[in-house]
Amino acid sequence: MLRSASLILLAGALVGTFAAAPEITHACGGCFAPTGQPSVVTAHRMVVSVTDQETTLWDQFEYGGDPENFVWVLPVAGGQEVDVDVAEQSFFQFLADQTQVTLQGPASSRGGSSIGCSASDGAYGPTASATNVTIYAQEVVGPYETVTIGAEDAGSLVGWLTDNDYVVPDALLPTIAHYVAQDMNFVVLRLSPTAGVSQMQPVRVTTPGAHVSFPLRMIAAGIGTTVSLELFLIAEGRWEAQNFPNAEVDEADLVYDWATSTFNYDDVVADVLASNDGRTWLTEFSAAVYPPAPSLYVTYEDGAYHGPRDDWDVATRHITDMVTVTRMRAELPASALANDLVLQASTLGTRPGLVIVDNEVNRNVSTTPGRTDSNESPTSFLFMVAFAVAMVLRPGRRWRAAA
Repeated sequence: MLRSASLILLAGALVGTFAAAPEITHACGGCFAPTGQPSVVTAHRMVVSVTDQETTLWDQFEYGGDPENFVWVLPVAGGQEVDVDVAEQSFFQFLADQTQVTLQGPASSRGGSSIGCSASDGAYGPTASATNVTIYAQEVVGPYETVTIGAEDAGSLVGWLTDNDYVVPDALLPTIAHYVAQDMNFVVLRLSPTAGVSQMQPVRVTTPGAHVSFPLRMIAAGIGTTVSLELFLIAEGRWEAQNFPNAEVDEADLVYDWATSTFNYDDVVADVLASNDGRTWLTEFSAAVYPPAPSLYVTYEDGAYHGPRDDWDVATRHITDMVTVTRMRAELPASALANDLVLQASTLGTRPGLVIVDNEVNRNVSTTPGRTDSNESPTSFLFMVAFAVAMVLRPGRRWRAAA
């Protein structure tokens, strides 16, 4: 039976940013089709790798509050088999870059159409406590103190956490009770006394078997009216939501505006996410992704090696076919978080990151610096360039500085 896994950032924690800076670029090498990318979005960003052998969840933190108030709680199936480790920020950036949507507009009247160039020690073994709580593991992982804990009732679990100086908001108590009733255990994480907010790293949690249900009600404890979620799912083939509506952007709805050098992609995405009472999960990318090159995304900022390859190897070590990354996002209202997100393999094909935009408006209006009038032919433009070069190289030609 497939069991569930979920996550939450408590005590007002925020989670990271994704996507690239909003930018309109033009192709190099003499290509004239406009290209662009969606705008920056702030969301709760997760990575999940699912195989029959194991499931690994990555979560990225961005937190600006008091370090003593930071608590992260993850319901898990099993206890002693759970593996908690720190992860790298660069793993998230690598996945974001590899799955980035690139918009290609219509070709201008002057040329071809192409895309621009791109350049710890721990204590293990179940131990019983006097409060009907079982400690499966207690250790220090990077800047965090972690404990994997189970209880016969929610009151005993919360009592143990508060007795050990974990901050547990009252709003979370009904949610904890719900998952305790389902025989779930919990991974609880906080900053160690010697660590500060600046030392926070993403974490990854690995549990045996395939877990495709993610209790969204854990997230509901710390949000307002809506929450932005982004999920990178690493598996064999494309995946999708089973019990929420799924959608893609219809290229027929996309338009490039020559007057402003912009696409309406963000507006179309907003409409898609708002459909079905805001319960829609949008798939922006689903295709093969290859391992990061050893020298890319690597830093030594604190004197130690940091790069995405270790996380990639964990994510793909049980995948024997082509590695597919599916990038999904949603803007869910609080009312939708009462339902767990259940994932399933999709029967749909790949969804590449390159999106062709054929619709256009205001073609005869040019605001791009250096762009010639759209009625001017490529031949006349090249002739003028050749004539200017000939004037510069003409023997005996001398120029006098302006007085």
